[in-house]
Formats: sequence, structure tokens, C-alpha cells
Amino acid sequence: MADLLHRQPARAMAPTGVTQNTKLFAFSLVFVFSLIVPVTVSVAGFDFPIYRLVLILLFFPSLFRWLAGNAGRKTAADFCVLFLAIWAALSFVVLHGVGQTWQTIGFHTLELVGSYMIGRSFVRTPDDFFRVSKTMVIICIALLPFALYEALTEHNMILKFWSYVGPTYRDVDHEVRLGFDRVQGPFQHPIHFGVYCGSLIGVAYFAATYGKTMGLRVLVLLLVIATAFFSLSSGPLAAMVAQIGMIVWGLALRQVKHKWWYLFGALVLMYVVIDVQSNRTPFEVMIGYMALNAQTGFGRILIFEYGLQNALDNPIFGLGFNDWVRPRWMTPSIDMFWMVYPVTHGPLSGILLLAMFFFVFFGVVRNKIESKRVQEFRLGWAISMLGLFMAGWMVHFWKVPFVYYCFLLAAGAWMADYKQTEEENQPSAPDDGRGQIRYSRFAGGTPARPSHQRAAPGRSSGYSI
Repeated sequence: MADLLHRQPARAMAPTGVTQNTKLFAFSLVFVFSLIVPVTVSVAGFDFPIYRLVLILLFFPSLFRWLAGNAGRKTAADFCVLFLAIWAALSFVVLHGVGQTWQTIGFHTLELVGSYMIGRSFVRTPDDFFRVSKTMVIICIALLPFALYEALTEHNMILKFWSYVGPTYRDVDHEVRLGFDRVQGPFQHPIHFGVYCGSLIGVAYFAATYGKTMGLRVLVLLLVIATAFFSLSSGPLAAMVAQIGMIVWGLALRQVKHKWWYLFGALVLMYVVIDVQSNRTPFEVMIGYMALNAQTGFGRILIFEYGLQNALDNPIFGLGFNDWVRPRWMTPSIDMFWMVYPVTHGPLSGILLLAMFFFVFFGVVRNKIESKRVQEFRLGWAISMLGLFMAGWMVHFWKVPFVYYCFLLAAGAWMADYKQTEEENQPSAPDDGRGQIRYSRFAGGTPARPSHQRAAPGRSSGYSI
């Protein structure tokens, strides 16, 4: 942990749109750790998971930093987040009144705006992003032995340990798949475990292990994959496979300049071919192949079809707490993140939710970044976010996965305005071959030293967006 808390000398000029906050990143680390603490605390008659207490403590400090302009320029995505919170609150009040919904409105606003603003306000530099990425990956790998034990024995050692500290999440009943018990870990459901661990593939390979040898990068990646596998949840596993595929694609075509546009074109072509040749829609085909079994895939297709119809039938404020129209034999759960908002709060909320994602995502990938280090950070973040985007069509993000998604999305927003510093533009000495770790924003990746002693930049895998 010492390197996580090491403060680099601020010699370089601050990047455009990015503020220097070498101490404030610690708040984001506190938030990340709170996600894996399954203890609940009773306050004023309400049970608060630890992560919600952290959100309460950091909500106004992070919001005020954004309002004061200390989180870079205000973007369209920022206002989508605020408007989404307001619209969701308005829909609840219109449909059910304040008395029945004030608690739900408060928690939703706290989780949506609070987690997003923590990422926006406290992850503002390459160093901040590296520390957060490394912390999340270390947590994921540390969960592997506990996940293996739970998968083989059905006993959740993590919840058992924390039960001696205070009330914990319930150890839910989870089915056996592929001969293993689905792992819940320190979360409320195996899906939560899969969303958290399975989304770290891109971040693990490109950000958390930046500057390391290829062998170590692959080892860390395999450990993350092994941990995420034990969730045995279709959505997270499909998203994990997609992230691996993107890494392999980038490795195979690392010398091709427009490789990601070629991949996009290939996917569009595939969509057209399926649409013409198949008696099912491309979406139905995709969901069918992503699911671990045919019944799960068929269920997701029905959720999309009936969910979309419910949203269109209630085009202003949605259904709120009211039940949605569907066949009697279908589960009441809408296991599709991108469909929950349109059904609950109306189609406008779904548009805002998607706009929030795409405004941040395309803002980041369109920025012309010269720093090889930040290029790799961006690629890792982009691959992980695309994995989460895919998983959202197969599972619903609620509580920990929801705040984690909002935080990780916002934690990459600084890259949309990033400009290389003067120090990074200076030439550095040839690599001495010792393979030292180089993580800082300075050209040598180490605290400032005389120019003739500086180390070379961290190894680049040759990827770029």
C-alpha cells in the first residue's frame, strides 16, 4: 500500500481540464473499499450498508468540488446525471406521492449522483486512476481463494467473518452451475460478484499492471478471470469474454492504425447478415448466445420485448412501483439494467441513462492523447466500460453494482480533457533493462530526479484508440 499513498512532486504543469489533487484520491479509495464491506449499520431506524455511509460523507464535498469547477469542465454527461435524478424523483412523486417515496428518492439520488461525483471529483489525474485501478484489481484477486472455497463447499467465509463485526448481507440461495456453487462473496448476490470482478478485465491488463512485463500482465489477467468465473452469471461472463476478445483483437492488430474502426465495421456487418439471414432479430441471437442456457436467454428476450412495450404504454413517468404487464409465468424481476429505467420512470429516463454513458465514453475515446501511459489507461477503461454496457443487457445493476458502474464511468471522465504535461514531453534516457515499475505522470515514471538519472517510460503494449 505504500506506493498507493506516495505523493509525487508536482513539477509538471497540470494537464488542461485536470486539477491537481494528490491527496483527495484517498477518498475514492475509501469508497472502493466500502463496496466490499458487507456490514450494515442501523441509523435512525434505517439500515445502511457501509458504502452508503461513505456516500453520505462524500456526497456534498464531491458535489461542491464539481460546482466550484475543481473537477474540470462541466459536461453534458454531468447534467444527464443530475436531470436523471430529478426526473426519477419527479416520476415517483407524481405516481405515488412524497410520503411513500421520499426514502427511495433519497437513496437513489445518493447512489446515482454521489457515486458519479466521487469519480468525477476525486479521480482527476493519471496517478489517481492508476491507484484506483490497482486497488480494485488487488481486491478482486484477493477474493479468489475465498471464491474457490465457496464454489466447492457452498460456505461463504467472507460473510461469516464479517458477521462477527455486525449484521451482514443475507447468504442467498444460489443454484449449482457447471458443478460449482455460484459465488456471492462479500456482495448481496452472485450477480454482484460477477459484475464487479468480470468488469475488471480491461482495467487489469492495461491500467493496474502498466509498466509490468507481458508475463505478469497475463498472470494478473488470468487471476481476475478465474475469480470472476465463479459468479457463473451469464451477463458478467459474456461481458468478460467480450473484453478478452477485444484485448486479443488489439494484440493481433497492434500495428494497424484503425483497428477499432475495423472491429466496429465487422460488428455492423455481422448485425446486417444476421438480420437478413435469421428468422430472429440480431438482439435475440446475441442474447441467446450470451446466456449460459437457452431458458435464460429466452427470458431476457421476453424481458426486453415486454419491458419496451410497458415503457411505450407509459411514455411520461413510467410505472413507478406498479407491477409491469407480462405473462403470469414470467418473473417480476426486470433483469436488464438498460430496461429498468424506461419501465420505472418512462422512456426519457432510459435515454438519459444511455446518454450519460455515451457522452462520457465518446468524449474520452475521441480525445487525442499523446501519452502512451494514458493511452493504455484509456483503452483499459474503455474495454471495461464496454463490458459493463454488455452486461447491462443481461442483468440489472442495483446497489453495489449500480454505484460501482456510476463511479467507474466517472473515474475515466478526466481523460476526455487530458493534455500531456511539459514533463511528459521531455525526452528520456534509454531503458536500462531492469524493468523497474514506472507509474507516475513524469517521463521517467519516478519521483523527480536530475534529468540524466531519469528512467525510461513504462513499457507500452502498442495499443491505442
